[in-house]
Amino acid sequence: MAETIIPRGLTKRYQDWLSHRRGKGTSLELNQRRIFIFPSAAGLAFIGVAILLFLLGTNYQNNLVMALGFLLTSVFVVTILHTYFNLSGLKVSAVRSNPCFVGEEAGFELRLDACRGRSHENIRLSWPQGGTALVSLKGQSYQFCTLNYPAQQRGVLRPGPLRIESRFPLGILVAWSWLGIDQGTVVYPQPLACGALPDSADSEGDGQAGMRQGNDDFAGLQPYQPGMSPRRIDWKTYARGQGLQAKQYVANQSTHVWLDFSLWPGTDLETLLSRLTYWALRLNQEQTPFGLKLPQCRIAPSLGQNHLDAVLRALAVCGVGTDEA
Repeated sequence: MAETIIPRGLTKRYQDWLSHRRGKGTSLELNQRRIFIFPSAAGLAFIGVAILLFLLGTNYQNNLVMALGFLLTSVFVVTILHTYFNLSGLKVSAVRSNPCFVGEEAGFELRLDACRGRSHENIRLSWPQGGTALVSLKGQSYQFCTLNYPAQQRGVLRPGPLRIESRFPLGILVAWSWLGIDQGTVVYPQPLACGALPDSADSEGDGQAGMRQGNDDFAGLQPYQPGMSPRRIDWKTYARGQGLQAKQYVANQSTHVWLDFSLWPGTDLETLLSRLTYWALRLNQEQTPFGLKLPQCRIAPSLGQNHLDAVLRALAVCGVGTDEA
């Protein structure tokens, strides 16, 4: 309906103008170009009472009622300045963001710096679909706050313009601004537990192999212990008077696991990524080196938090772009 009443070109011009006014960056300062101010619902009622008092005083020639009407008007005008200066000069900066999994809430930490020699009270920060925070800077040069935003799908999450407003001191006026704070985070696929890892996830024999007891290759001698098979006794060393020695054999064993698309054929993309996420977390917890093979990247087997973060990030942006957070 709004598109039929307001021309599309005019709407685009307004959006461009608004985007230019609110700016974009990791740190923005509120000034007269970015602050809007308008009476609140209580403010409109306040104006109505002032006008009514003025009309009654004029009609009945009552100077006391007229003086009260002028007083309310003066309070309203002075409140405009106080409400504006409560936001003016405030600087908002992006600090850090916390990655999360689908279904959780991503945390975005912001820093608010007060204008020198000024206090800022009852500052409300919010996103249209996210949480809100109420901050006051009384005698403080800066303060940190954290806003949460629901993560509904994997990939790079950018909450969009941040709304900051104040109704201080009387609540009859609301001053607000939209800030294009450039801040984002990564939303990992939701872990999905499944059965045992398929055998095809074993090492490809690329040289990173360990050793275990087996019957493949001769690995040396060890003192004979009761219970060992007599076939393993090295009779030549016994004949030389070196005592009973048993032959030791080893077999190659994979020491790492590969996670890739071929593990669960016929599974849809989101389910597959969720299963890979689950196994990445589990293998990391079990201290088992693992690697990841995706159509657009390959991560060599390793361990550690940095390796896990790289794997989870690759799973998060698989097929949805690689916009940096």
